[in-house]
Amino acid sequence: MEKNIKKLFWYVGISSLFFERSIFVLYLIHKGMNIAQISLFQSTINVAMLVGEIPTGIIADNIGKKKSLLIGSVLMIIYYLSMIFSHTFLLFIFGAAVFGIGSTFVSGTNTAYLYDLLNDKTSSVKMLGRLSAVITGAIGLAMVIGGYLQKSSWELIMWLGVIAQIIGVIILLSLPNIVVRASDAKKSFIYDVYLAFKNDQFLRKALFLLGLNEGVVSSIYILAQAILNKFGIETEHIAYVFCIETLLSVVAFAKIETFINKFGRKKVIVFTVVATALAFLGLNTSNIMVISCMIFLISVLN
Repeated sequence: MEKNIKKLFWYVGISSLFFERSIFVLYLIHKGMNIAQISLFQSTINVAMLVGEIPTGIIADNIGKKKSLLIGSVLMIIYYLSMIFSHTFLLFIFGAAVFGIGSTFVSGTNTAYLYDLLNDKTSSVKMLGRLSAVITGAIGLAMVIGGYLQKSSWELIMWLGVIAQIIGVIILLSLPNIVVRASDAKKSFIYDVYLAFKNDQFLRKALFLLGLNEGVVSSIYILAQAILNKFGIETEHIAYVFCIETLLSVVAFAKIETFINKFGRKKVIVFTVVATALAFLGLNTSNIMVISCMIFLISVLN
């Protein structure tokens, strides 16, 4: 494997160590937030990601993938520091917005950067698969570690996040910046998106449905962590639940094309929405095993 690609894999693995990912709701509860405030925190992340997705993609095309990833890592560091030092709700909301925008600088840029670095483009599918495996493995490992580290210190989890991002920045600085400037057609992309929304009613309905679904499903991280905590489940065990949930999601994502080819897109979407609604109803129980299974089901379905 080429030296620069190895470095990129190291960067992706280390920068994907989000130790708080499976227990961030419990951390916010530890910091004194209630469920309504935590819901607004998550909503702020979602809105920031929505607003930032298109502009940051265009920025990455024009300044280069390396610089885009550097901006994303710096914003992640700011997010972690805000989580550590914030003592007011508004500062936490600021951190949520920074995280959402930072995510859009990283989202998709990793894979695009890998493609730019590849000399043999025919191996891109295999290499992208490896990259996805590294990301998934790093996130899963970090979830479990974070669940145990909170016994020592909640703040330690966040400081480790800062350290991971700093190491990622150091690795990135040793990589070349490859700029693939947008064509005139790409520069008018935002206007094209506006026209598409204006003229295509189906697109508006589809994106509204997908956006609503994304918002509802993201709430599972808020509801489920709080519910499991309410029943006295140890934090490290909650981390295990969400680690397994992440791994199952990856498996489901790899198999989704099979279901689409067999049943069609519309039937798969309708089944997913209906089954998700029923699974949410299943959370209204006192049986921990049922709750855990419903968490897995919601995640896998979506």
